[in-house]
Order: sequence, then structure tokens, then C-alpha cells
Amino acid sequence: MRLMRQPTSGGVPEVVLTSSDGAQYDCCIVGSGACVLGEQNQGQLVFSRFDPTHGRGRELTRVNGDLGFGNSWSLSPDGSRIAMVDMKGIRILNPSTGASELLFPPQQAKVFQNVAWSNDGRRLFVNEFGWRSSLLSVDMEGQAQLLKESDRWLGVPVPSPDAKHLAFDWIDNEGNAWLIENF
Repeated sequence: MRLMRQPTSGGVPEVVLTSSDGAQYDCCIVGSGACVLGEQNQGQLVFSRFDPTHGRGRELTRVNGDLGFGNSWSLSPDGSRIAMVDMKGIRILNPSTGASELLFPPQQAKVFQNVAWSNDGRRLFVNEFGWRSSLLSVDMEGQAQLLKESDRWLGVPVPSPDAKHLAFDWIDNEGNAWLIENF
């Protein structure tokens, strides 16, 4: 991943950050506006401060294991916690101490793929994928509410800025057959 910047007045684009494929960054939406970068490095997910103008900052913490695919982690709105999804479930990480706790295990024969915080930081939106795909709302006590279930893949939940709507991908695997005549 290469992150570039260019002044709105024009000029030559500058590289701010070069990182591994699959790197992800997220910024808190309240308070300091701090950003965090997460990168896979030799079997660990490394979290570092990230400044969109200057690039990678100091390392915050490391977590063992590969989180897999999708948007596997999300920074809380105030920047104090990171929600991560992996094969064990949803974990909440304190980036200052590196301590994490399991909040919610996946349902039988399902895995989590994507996670996003609600704007108030009181719950998470996650999707589970298995025989059927589910979109869940999970509070900080680990209580889950099913929002949507489908035989199609439901992905990447994104809360609206006004906290009244939740957008998500809906990938349809249906195909069409076409008939060509008189050739």
C-alpha cells in the first residue's frame, strides 16, 4: 500500500507511507483524531501511530497471529480501543497496554470477517460468514443482536455519521445465462 499526498493547490504528489499489502489504517472520529496503522509482519499484527501528513509513527503494540481477510480490525471512535476479529471471535485490544479480552465467540461453523464501531463506541457491527452470512450488532457485554441474515455474503458494515443508518456490502453470486441467436 502506498499512501500519497498532494496539496490542493497542486504540485508533485509525495509518498507519505509505503507498507505491506493488506495494511489498514483507521482514525478516531472524536477527540484527538489520532490514526492507527495495522500491518502484518512475520505472523504478528503490528499497530503503530499514523499521521496522514508524515506517515508511520511510533509502534503501539503487537498481536500474535494472522487476522485473516476483510477489515479485521477497527479503531474505536475515541481511539482508546481496537476491535479485532479472528478465528476465536471478537477481541477488544487496549493499544496502550497490549492487553486484550475476548468479547464474543463466533457462532458454530462461522467466522468473523469485518468489524466496525458504532459512532458512540458502545457496540460493534460485525459480519459472520459460514453456511449463511449474518450481520450482527454486539454490545460491550457480548450480547449480540442479529440485524440481517442471508445466503449471500454480507460485508463491511459502515455506520452513517448521524448513527441512523448502517451500510454494508451485499454480494450476489447469481449469474445470468445469455442465448445468442442467428449467428
